[in-house]
Amino acid sequence: MTVTYYPAKGLIGGASNDLDNIDGDNLVDLDVALTEENGVAYRHMLDADGNVAEQSPSIIVPDTTPTTKVWQHMPDSTDVRRGWCQRPKFTWTNVNTIVIGPGSYHTFDGTNHRIVYWKSDLSYTVVTNGAPDWVYIYIDESAVDTLVVNAGSALLTATQFVDAATEPAWSAAKGGWYNSSDRCIFAGYSVANDIVEFFHDGDAVFFADGIENQAAVDIDDAYTDISALIIPKFTAHGIVELTSAGGGGPNWSWRTNGQAGGTGHIVGSGIMPDVNVITDSSQVIEMIASISDAATIACTTEGWKFPVGM
Repeated sequence: MTVTYYPAKGLIGGASNDLDNIDGDNLVDLDVALTEENGVAYRHMLDADGNVAEQSPSIIVPDTTPTTKVWQHMPDSTDVRRGWCQRPKFTWTNVNTIVIGPGSYHTFDGTNHRIVYWKSDLSYTVVTNGAPDWVYIYIDESAVDTLVVNAGSALLTATQFVDAATEPAWSAAKGGWYNSSDRCIFAGYSVANDIVEFFHDGDAVFFADGIENQAAVDIDDAYTDISALIIPKFTAHGIVELTSAGGGGPNWSWRTNGQAGGTGHIVGSGIMPDVNVITDSSQVIEMIASISDAATIACTTEGWKFPVGM
């Protein structure tokens, strides 16, 4: 595969030295453009069937013969956007298959900075199932290395992904959640060897049905831990439903486990749906009732949100 490098002195405007002035008819997938404009350096890679509207500097469309071709801005090893990603949409298909929509990620193995991407839905079969536990999906850096060396391409297929029960750790140096050199992009919850049905859009992931993490328990007017939320280890943002019963109908509040403040966050009484909470690193929050009586509180995990870097 031959990659052509194009210099430019501006991004858009149609001038002879601008990036958008390069005739799309001459461009092929993965061509690279290096542009300097007003003292800022840009690196773009051609996506031959990107077919999206221009939004400079992220997306540049050739003025002539664009067809479906677009220039996509790509951060490099010194770019402040280390850890950059265009998160795909994840879709549950069945108990062992997750469809990974088109996306792109920066990966770093300690030596090589890369932008990897895929332009179609990838059907990924989950291998690591357990009972019950989280299964984490990663970009398999060793498989990416093989692809780049053998094919000269950063266009991924389902074979460049891997799953594991091993949770990722945050890497500030890499700007993402990693297990060794593999970048984590998602997690599915496995029960009895089946991935639990979920729905994803944007930053939020909801289980098809809420999963109880805390059965009804009598908590009085002192902050008390409840059982950990059912959310991946890489996030502290949970979405829960709280249900109170019995007693005198107290108001309930939650707080992040171990926080210094004593007031917390009032959520009400009775059935309290769609409550966004922030847990500690063990996915635990604390609950308190406004009065001491026989009232109980139960907690159901409805979903979670992606953290920074994913």
